Amino acid sequence: MEGLATLIIGLLIRFGIPIALTLIVVIFLRRLDARWQSEAEGQIAERGSLLPQVRCWVFNDCPQEERDRCRAYAEADTPCWQIFRDGNGRVREKCLDCDYFRSVPIPTPMRSSLQEMPK
Repeated sequence: MEGLATLIIGLLIRFGIPIALTLIVVIFLRRLDARWQSEAEGQIAERGSLLPQVRCWVFNDCPQEERDRCRAYAEADTPCWQIFRDGNGRVREKCLDCDYFRSVPIPTPMRSSLQEMPK
């Protein structure tokens, strides 16, 4: 009987502790994700959108024929400089020199989530 109790305790220690720790980490990550989602929704509510209010084709006064051929016009939910990245994922020099790109406000980072975490 004592051997069976030792075996059960050993199995609980071997499997129970890692499972409990994994569950704690999962719960923590889900709460953190929910918090980040609510912060992002709040940021969108503040600004109305994470995208610039004036689109590049309006800013640059592009004619309708040019808009119809433009990928940025077709994918209006994505900033134009994201669409026209080069093969390595870098923003093109043409975009960096563009007045529209320079006029868009730089997103402000939110306070560090680690500083706000409850203890």
